[in-house]
Amino acid sequence: MNTGINSRYPTVNGLLRVNPTPSAAWPVFDAHGKAQGMMLYDILRSDEGHLQGLAAKGRLLGSDQAQLMVFKGSQKRVIAC
Repeated sequence: MNTGINSRYPTVNGLLRVNPTPSAAWPVFDAHGKAQGMMLYDILRSDEGHLQGLAAKGRLLGSDQAQLMVFKGSQKRVIAC
């Protein structure tokens, strides 16, 4: 049963974090190659809404055991959106 108080309680008490800015996300792994979460980097935009780049510092969503991100170029040189 979902009542109004159940859905509203976390936001009123600061338990739910909402990220209003768009972000780029990459998976992060531990030393054994097991997925441990995601790194989020805010997307920076100009006043006109044009893409300027990514924030220098990201935030980790997941385990503190995350140690690395892996980047791999596209084999077909296609960028998926």
